[in-house]
Amino acid sequence: MVENLKVIDTFSTSDHQMIECDVIAKTLVKDVVKVRYCYDCADYEKIKTTLQEISWRNCLRTKM
Repeated sequence: MVENLKVIDTFSTSDHQMIECDVIAKTLVKDVVKVRYCYDCADYEKIKTTLQEISWRNCLRTKM
């Protein structure tokens, strides 16, 4: 809904006029859940060991 509509001055050298108004609207606010990881708590040795156990050549080999 628009309230308090006013026609006011023109733009600089334009023949158009500006308007001023209040826009009344209802909005829905959603809770945003943002996941943040604590990287300094990770077990990097375990990650390194696990990654070394993967056969990367087989995983990355392209099939034609």
